[in-house]
Amino acid sequence: MYKTGKPPEEVAVRLRVVAAMALGIALAIAAPASEPGQPLDCSDWVFLEPGLTCTPIDSNCGNGSPGSDWCTGGRSTEVLATGWPVRMFHRAISPPISCGLNAVNALVELVRFDGSTSRRIATLQERCVADGRVDKVSAGELNWFDPADGSLYFHLQLWCDSDTTTGPCEYGSRTLLGKISGFVTTFEILQTYAPTSGPLSFSVPYMPEGFQYADFFDTYWGEARPLQCGYPSTQPSVGDHLAVEDTLPTPAPGTGRYYVTAVTHLGQRRFGRKAGGGVLTGRDPSALPGCE
Repeated sequence: MYKTGKPPEEVAVRLRVVAAMALGIALAIAAPASEPGQPLDCSDWVFLEPGLTCTPIDSNCGNGSPGSDWCTGGRSTEVLATGWPVRMFHRAISPPISCGLNAVNALVELVRFDGSTSRRIATLQERCVADGRVDKVSAGELNWFDPADGSLYFHLQLWCDSDTTTGPCEYGSRTLLGKISGFVTTFEILQTYAPTSGPLSFSVPYMPEGFQYADFFDTYWGEARPLQCGYPSTQPSVGDHLAVEDTLPTPAPGTGRYYVTAVTHLGQRRFGRKAGGGVLTGRDPSALPGCE
């Protein structure tokens, strides 16, 4: 991770540095919901787990657009890199929410299954428009999960319904193709933070840096200076969301600092990869000092 001293209104960057474990930077920006009376879109998802975001790929899929092949079909369940299944459900709202002579009566939700337990991680609900029209969402499907960047691809059917006292809707039925990002990837740790405040954070990936498990993590800054060592206090599990308090001051404009996190398992340490002569290899862990 590279933290810049430029103020957030001047820069919003995302970097990945091969010298560390998936070193990233992300500027957190709150996205408003879409306009009532228009189709629901990615900004209308409500995420119940940290780090998840939705990006539209095609807002009117199926009209000869590049994503047309993904507008139909799909499946209700996909398997994440953690091995956990995630499923998309189309649920009825009971009792329905009154909207003039109409009603809001359905939502879509994503549910993650972990052994014998399940957890709702995101919802997208229909919306009442003041004149009795309802922005509707119908059954959708999951297309695939990309374990390399932790993105879940989906498509949803969107349409509008008006009661008998209003005129026709302003848009017709369409298919939204999008992706939800921020799930655990196969090997890497993606560290994120808000430049103005907040801790560094990441979700424990499946097989971090190729280890079967992680015993603990060490985070460094600058020229490999320890920031937080030997965390968490108990062995982490895949998918755990970990945070490291960044007590350092924001770098001065025009300057910056790097962050790197090492993983230890059974006495071995790894902290990313390096490229040389077109070959990608693990970095030498002896370059990192002890972390205490």
